[in-house]
Amino acid sequence: MLHLPRETEQLARLMAVRSGRKPEDVIRVALEREAQALGVVPVQSPLPVGMEKVNAITRRAANRPLLDPRSASEILDEAWSDASRRLHPHGCRDVALTPLTGRQSF
Repeated sequence: MLHLPRETEQLARLMAVRSGRKPEDVIRVALEREAQALGVVPVQSPLPVGMEKVNAITRRAANRPLLDPRSASEILDEAWSDASRRLHPHGCRDVALTPLTGRQSF
């Protein structure tokens, strides 16, 4: 059993009142966070996702109708042609984005 200093116990009680938990739970959660930060215990995912759920989401997405009948290359060509027509932030019209790098060329 640990004997906590009065200030530590008082802080735990204040946090417990504010959070609606027991002081022991407040201390445990704080210790768990510190242990994870220091690498003493592994960080656990707050919401474990099973493969069944991932597969269900994938099936649902794959079964949705295709909203754009164009091919992927047609969509990309249009996107890049729009990007090359964008104005320079200062309003210059002689600036174009190069399709491969996205960098501005003058």
